[in-house]
Amino acid sequence: MIMRIIIIFAFLFSVLSLRADKLPLYHLSMLFPLPEEDRAELPGLKLGGCSQSIFDKQMYLEMPRLLLTPQTHEDEYESQRLVGMRWDLDENEVRLIFQPLREGDSRRTHAPWIAEDAALHLFFKAPNLLRDHAIKRELRRLNDLSSNLSYSKLGLHPAFESSLDVKEKLSSLLCRIAGWGLYKATFMTERRGRVMWHFGGFKIEGAPANRKLGPELALVNLNQRFQDDNNEVSTSIQRMVRGPNRLRAAVFPQAQQGDHLNELFNEGKTAFQTEGVAKMRKRIDRIENPKLNNPSTVDCVSCHAVESARRVSTREYGAVASEDAMVLPLEYELDRSIPDFAMDNTINLRSFGYYDSDPVISRRVLLESYLFQQAF
Repeated sequence: MIMRIIIIFAFLFSVLSLRADKLPLYHLSMLFPLPEEDRAELPGLKLGGCSQSIFDKQMYLEMPRLLLTPQTHEDEYESQRLVGMRWDLDENEVRLIFQPLREGDSRRTHAPWIAEDAALHLFFKAPNLLRDHAIKRELRRLNDLSSNLSYSKLGLHPAFESSLDVKEKLSSLLCRIAGWGLYKATFMTERRGRVMWHFGGFKIEGAPANRKLGPELALVNLNQRFQDDNNEVSTSIQRMVRGPNRLRAAVFPQAQQGDHLNELFNEGKTAFQTEGVAKMRKRIDRIENPKLNNPSTVDCVSCHAVESARRVSTREYGAVASEDAMVLPLEYELDRSIPDFAMDNTINLRSFGYYDSDPVISRRVLLESYLFQQAF
C-alpha cells in the first residue's frame, strides 16, 4: 500500500514538473494590446533601437497599397504597428504581424486605436529555433517576467498590461530577429468597405531584381499579378469579392489542387446541402489541421475563411468533427480575451490580429501553437 502511494506521488510529481517546464502558448503566439494613447507605443516597421529596420520603406513602396484611403503610401508605412509574433517550427521561422492603425472615432467606439482590415506578415528564417540558445533564453526571460501563466490557454498576452510593455520586454528579441534577415512577406489588402480583399506575397532574396515570385502554392495568373514600375518585383495575388449570401464569394484564381473551399465560395451555405455536411466538414477539418496542411498546400482565401466555415457548419448544420480533425487535450483553449462575436462574424477573415479593436485568434493558430509547444 505504501509503495503504491509512493508510485502515485512520483507520477503526479513527474506530470507537474513536465507541465511547469512547458512554455505557455502565450509566448509562442504572442498577441499584443493596442495602444491606449500614442500609436508609437507599439513598434513600427522602422524598429527603433536596432541596427536595422524590420522592413525598408523603399521596399514597402514597391508593394500594392494595402488600403485605399486619403493617406499616402508613405503614411501607410508609418501607420503599420506590430500587433503579434508567431513561431513556426516546421518552417524554422518567426512571423511578425503588422496592421495599420488609425485613431478610433469616440462617437462609435471607446477604443482609442482601430486596426485596419489589412495586414503585413514578415517572415524571418531562424538559424535553428530548437537549438538557438539565445532565443530560448529570451523566451525563458519572458516567462520569468510573467509567472503563473496558464500553459494551455491562448489569447491576448497577459504579460503586456499595455502596449508600452512590448517595447520594454521584447526589444532585444526583436533586434535579434531583425538580424536574421527578412526572406518573405505576405499581405492582405482591403477594398470597398470589406467587400473585396487581395491576398499576396513575395520572396525576398538579395537585390530587388532577384526577388522571386511567391508564395509556393501555384496561383499563377498574369492578370492577377502586381508588378512595380521598374518591372523588378512580381507578386502573386488572389482576390476575394464577398457575395450577398454569407460565405459566398467570387475567388480568383481558385485553387485547382489539394484541399480548398471552392464549393463554399461558389454556392454559399447551400454547399452544405449539395455536397453534404459531412463531406464539407471533412474538408474544413483537413484545412484546419496543421498536420495535414500548411500555407504551401492551401490557398490563402480558403485558409482565412476556414474559421467561419467551421463555425457555420457547427452552428447551423450540426456538423461534428471528422476523423481528420486534430484533437487537442481538453485544457487547451482560447481564453476570454478573444470575443466569440468577432470570431462568429463571417466577414472576419483575420486569423491572428485585430478585427477593428477586437482581438482575433483562429483555431488553426491554436493548433499550430500547441504543436510548437510540444516540440520546443
